[in-house]
Amino acid sequence: EYVKLPELRRSAGNIQNTMIKCDCANNPVNMCFLNGGEEKSCDELGEQINYLKNAIDEWNENLTPKDNFTSQSIVNWFEEVGSNLMTDENDLKIKDHSSALAPQTLLS
Repeated sequence: EYVKLPELRRSAGNIQNTMIKCDCANNPVNMCFLNGGEEKSCDELGEQINYLKNAIDEWNENLTPKDNFTSQSIVNWFEEVGSNLMTDENDLKIKDHSSALAPQTLLS
């Protein structure tokens, strides 16, 4: 929240400033020169801003606490799901694959 979002906002702001200097609002076909000497069209810069805005929205959405947090967290598994699935020690046995930490060829 304190690192990525400000970085994304700063990047979007820098691109918007470049577009203003390049007069993209009045001449969308202009080519703009970036600080590193790179040249981008106003359309390309507009697409970059859209990507950054989408990323900002997604970060905000995922950082916002949810009312249903426990239903989508590991806490829910331990408190509700796991306790219903594992009723005794037999539920902990691995039956569908080897439980060895290393392949049998390395153990012999």
